[in-house]
Amino acid sequence: MSFAEVYYNTYEDKNLAWCDYVVFGGMPYILSLESFEEKSIYLKNLFEETYIRDIVERNKIQNNSDILDILLNFISSAVGSLTNPLKLSNRFLSENKIIYHITLFLNIFLILKNLIYYIVLKDMI
Repeated sequence: MSFAEVYYNTYEDKNLAWCDYVVFGGMPYILSLESFEEKSIYLKNLFEETYIRDIVERNKIQNNSDILDILLNFISSAVGSLTNPLKLSNRFLSENKIIYHITLFLNIFLILKNLIYYIVLKDMI
């Protein structure tokens, strides 16, 4: 649901509506839940059941769903930092496996690749 739909159908206070929308998004079922804990549990379960299970089943990955979850949490927490497969492989798996898992995330648009242009190259473009 869009913010307008969430606000006009559920909230009287626009600031409170925006705060909840930014934190929990616009999933329709979220609006029926009361507490922060219920909403958080619902979104975590939805994420695990939808994205992680889908990646595992489609790619026939065995015994690695925990690794996928840990890797995705690590990548998500590094927003704004430079991260590359070699840097991640020092903490987790081999570089090839890291590249494989990151490619799976990229293929379902769970993460996006951000290309960095250096100032010197910008002048050449």
